[in-house]
Amino acid sequence: MSWFNMGALGQVLAPIPENSPASVRLLQDRLRQAPTTDERKRCIKILKAHALNRDTHEEIGKGLSDLMRLFKTDKDPELTCEVLELLNTIMRCSTAEADADAGNYVQLYNTELFVQDQDNLHTLLDLAEGTESYVRLPSVHLMTTLLANKGYQLQEYILRSPMGIPRVMDFIVDSRESVRNAGLLLLTELSQSNQEIQKIVAFEGAFEKVFNIIDEEGGADGGIVVHDCINLLNVLIRGNISNQNYFRETGCILRLPALLHLEPSDLWLLTDNKRRVVLLVLDTISLLVSDSSPNTYDNQNFIGRAKILELVMFLALHRVNSQPIRIKALQTLAAIIKGHPENRNGFASKFIELDDKTKTPQPIPVLDRLLAIMFGTQELEERLQALYVFRSFLLNNEEAQMAIASTLTPLPTASDRDAEGALGRRLIYTLLDYGSATNDPYRSWFSSCMLSYILQDSPLCKELVLRIPLEIPRGDGSLVTLLTKVTDALMDVVNSNGSTLTALGFLRLLCTWLYASAPAVRSFLNIPQNLPFLVEVVNQQSAKSVHIQGLSALLVGLCFMFNENGQESSSSSRAALLNVITHRITVDKFNGRLDSLRKTEPFIFAEQDKAIVFNFEKEEYGSVNIEKIHSKLYYDYDFTVFIKDSYDKILRQVRAPYAPLTPVPSREQSGPKEGQGDTYHEAVLGSYKELIRNQDIQMDGLKKQVNELQLRLTSGGGAGSQEMEHIIALEAALRDRDAEIARLYAQSSLQMQAGGVPQQQLPFGATPPIGQPNEDFIQLSRAYNDLEQILEARDNEILSLRSQFQQAITTTPVVAQNIDQPPNNPAELEASVANLQDQIQELQAQLAALSAQKQSADRERDVALLRVTELQRLATVTPGSPARSAAPSSAMVESLQARIAELERQNASLQEELMDTKARFEGLEEEQNELLICLARTEIENNNLKEQLGQPLPPSLPSIHTTPPPSPARP
Repeated sequence: MSWFNMGALGQVLAPIPENSPASVRLLQDRLRQAPTTDERKRCIKILKAHALNRDTHEEIGKGLSDLMRLFKTDKDPELTCEVLELLNTIMRCSTAEADADAGNYVQLYNTELFVQDQDNLHTLLDLAEGTESYVRLPSVHLMTTLLANKGYQLQEYILRSPMGIPRVMDFIVDSRESVRNAGLLLLTELSQSNQEIQKIVAFEGAFEKVFNIIDEEGGADGGIVVHDCINLLNVLIRGNISNQNYFRETGCILRLPALLHLEPSDLWLLTDNKRRVVLLVLDTISLLVSDSSPNTYDNQNFIGRAKILELVMFLALHRVNSQPIRIKALQTLAAIIKGHPENRNGFASKFIELDDKTKTPQPIPVLDRLLAIMFGTQELEERLQALYVFRSFLLNNEEAQMAIASTLTPLPTASDRDAEGALGRRLIYTLLDYGSATNDPYRSWFSSCMLSYILQDSPLCKELVLRIPLEIPRGDGSLVTLLTKVTDALMDVVNSNGSTLTALGFLRLLCTWLYASAPAVRSFLNIPQNLPFLVEVVNQQSAKSVHIQGLSALLVGLCFMFNENGQESSSSSRAALLNVITHRITVDKFNGRLDSLRKTEPFIFAEQDKAIVFNFEKEEYGSVNIEKIHSKLYYDYDFTVFIKDSYDKILRQVRAPYAPLTPVPSREQSGPKEGQGDTYHEAVLGSYKELIRNQDIQMDGLKKQVNELQLRLTSGGGAGSQEMEHIIALEAALRDRDAEIARLYAQSSLQMQAGGVPQQQLPFGATPPIGQPNEDFIQLSRAYNDLEQILEARDNEILSLRSQFQQAITTTPVVAQNIDQPPNNPAELEASVANLQDQIQELQAQLAALSAQKQSADRERDVALLRVTELQRLATVTPGSPARSAAPSSAMVESLQARIAELERQNASLQEELMDTKARFEGLEEEQNELLICLARTEIENNNLKEQLGQPLPPSLPSIHTTPPPSPARP
């Protein structure tokens, strides 16, 4: 008897134990047996009350099929809304700390049960198409929860559904704000990490619809709805090249400036909503000009024409009362001008007017404002982003590098160091102001980085700065240049155990300056104390930082690699520096210092990311661990690439010190600069054409020489024999000279071992002495290398002449013999070909017979297998049949299995025979082809020889097919 026949409706809602699995099961039983819609509503409401306790979610999830059945049996909107809210409750993962620790396994399991059945997803999309707000809204919430838990499965289903995405797009144009706002969140979650959905959503008009919502909500003064709209835009264009093109071509970039505009009052009091909107729009611009996008240059063009550059400069360089906006604007500004000449020039031509109540606003150049931010702001992250803008401005911009380098004038006095003046003068002052690092430990490091960017990949700037005197010449007449000041400051910091960050800034500046600049290397080595200081730092045992020792070793290697001093007697020559690396430092220690540098945590951390200049997290420098802060600034991605590239080149030079030093191109010269792509490629193509042309000329000359030698060798036996005797005599003389050189080299090696001096007693920069003077030994070594090259060239020439001579000698008798008698008999060759064709036909017949036998055996085996399968099926279908009927079936199965085994053995033997026949057939085919080719050659040579003798040619031989007959189709 059902429980409805036992009493009134009050029994349905009789008191039951709350929040227990038993009560949930009782409610589910009552829900299944409820005869009316009102009674099912009451059960669902009680289940919703129980669902507030997370312990009941598992039991409610077991009745998921009953809940989904209600959508088909009951069309009541209120009941549908209640069921959707109940499903959302048992699937929504909690973000509370206590619940998160316990885990959301039950909720994820319920979600898995829901998405496994495709009918559930289909029903949910049908419900979302309804018009009632109290049905559409909970359906949107449930879809959002499903996407958060099992996004991939729901994305795949919606992508396959013909009207899946259009139905979701209808939510954001709903007239009811609650449904529209929930639809924005749903569409954002749906578009995450799926570029196919992102493209469909964009081409369904999402950009236009989103901007319409932004206008309806008040633009930049809007609230959370505007935030959701811009966040959706960022999701759709992040990493999606197609959507970025569509965003640009539909003119959506022109609608961004209105969201970046600030009123004068906003500079001092910016609301949270507007601050959030500006940050999100800056994110949008950064995505469009990202380094990883191939559309960056086109987007930069459009952004420059849309006057967005001026708005971003205003946010970055003015005194906006929001530090996050200033930092983000500086980062976006660097991306807009990086590698784009027009935006870069527009940036450099602008002036900033800062409002100051005490003074009349004066226009300030943007570079001076950047310098003021780097040296006058307390926030380290803002200073780093200003440095990034400076670096982006100077990248591939040698004109600006020369302009700033020309301002590196003599040092200012203490009174005018912060006053109006040249940018270069202030840079030099802050660079050498490392003594006041207690107040600001980053001033000198920032100046070192800026000067490195000024000199980077610009030989003209490096030489220009070398010629600028900073002080009155010293008593010895030497100029006091920036290089002198930097080396003196480096020694002072290292010897006084000063800041490692400051020392690394000086070393970075010197490495950048000396790279691929022979004048800078010469000036650096002309200062007597520089090289001994670096060697002492490298050789010290853990007294200095591994970073200082590694960069010092790199600096010594750069001095060796780019040293053009060929005076062997000089202590700064290339040979002397090689001796310093191999003896004073030793190659093992030299490699060890650089390897230890590359294994440090700051280096590894920096070489893994090239998206930003410095891998630096803000929360890490809120503590008092200053050394940890500094370690994040030791390297950036570009500097790690520079170190690894230079290290490899130095090692190659150390291993081959006497190899010619090839010019080292700058790191930016490996490809075309912006705006010079066509010129660059034309130059490369022209160089290759010139190389090919020269090689053709050389080949023509060599061919003429070969022809002349052949004529000389074939003109007469006497001349040929005399030439051969001359070659043999020349070869013997060269062997005698080779033996003499080897004897002298061995003798010099013994003298060097006998007269060596201990390594520890050598003066700095001196080469180890030997028995004879060092200059004689070097000259002998060079002479030996020259003679080796001569010997190799002569050997090649002798081999070439010998092969040509033998070819010419052997050609003449063969020609005479061919005139008297043909090399082969064509009739015999034709007979051989006919015999081979007969053998091939026999093998083809055998091959066809074997194939037929194999096919017959395969058919017989298949029939036997079918009979065995049928008997086994009958045996399993009729298990209750008498035992006597099983015996014949079993015997029959065994006999068939034996027959199958025999057929398989026959099949294997036939297969082996077939493979053997195929191999013989292929061998005969190859032999036939060779004979046919030989017959054709013999016929041609016979005709040519008879034509030379003046005899009439015989009638043409029957046409011979040089291709074998078509082989039969192989099974």
